[in-house]
Amino acid sequence: MPSKKKNEIFETDEVDEEEENVVVEEEPVVVEEPAPKKQKKKRVLTDEQKERLREQLKKGRETSLANRRKKKQLTDMKKEKEKEAKDEELFKHLESKNLKGNLAKENERLRLKLKEMESKPPRPDTPPEPKKEKPPPPKKLDPIKEPVKPVVVKPRASLLPNGFSLAQIYRM
Repeated sequence: MPSKKKNEIFETDEVDEEEENVVVEEEPVVVEEPAPKKQKKKRVLTDEQKERLREQLKKGRETSLANRRKKKQLTDMKKEKEKEAKDEELFKHLESKNLKGNLAKENERLRLKLKEMESKPPRPDTPPEPKKEKPPPPKKLDPIKEPVKPVVVKPRASLLPNGFSLAQIYRM
């Protein structure tokens, strides 16, 4: 088929004669046919074998169903625990909010009660407070004739970390 050239300025069709005579040679394509597959003979099962396989299949289905049910129960338990934890956290939060309001009310009530108690005169049936006696002054000791050397106890450097003593560790 002749190719058409377009003129750059005008859209006119011109036939190129040189391209018309060109012959393209193609190489023949070789298609390899695959070898036919050998078909295996189908194994023929007896009625006993078929029945045994059916029983195994039935048993396998039952066990898989039981396993799926157990797995579902475990996931439900986990979800329930997560919900309970969230509910408990919300309950604590709400309770803390209520406590803040209740504490303020309780403080105000106690302040009013204290003012009332201060304004009332003391009851006559209450005994007066006993007077405290001063302790007698300490006795003066005789001066010591021989000077006594003071015993100096040096604190032992602790071998435990951070300078802890055993008593401190046992208290923890």
